[in-house]
Amino acid sequence: MVLLTRHDSLARETVRRLAENTLKPWREKMWCIPKIDGEYVARMEDALDLYAEASDPRHLMVYFEESPT
Repeated sequence: MVLLTRHDSLARETVRRLAENTLKPWREKMWCIPKIDGEYVARMEDALDLYAEASDPRHLMVYFEESPT
């Protein structure tokens, strides 16, 4: 936070209040979509088809979403 402001130092309480008030410079809002080509569209359609299938209790499906955590 000190590097992002003109202050020499910041108290822990100041940083806590800034974080609570939605000032979060470490967060970036972005949406990354790779190059959209025929292969990308085909893979996307395959994934969407899986979600659209009717559930069958004899054949369970497990979905894994990509997540950084």
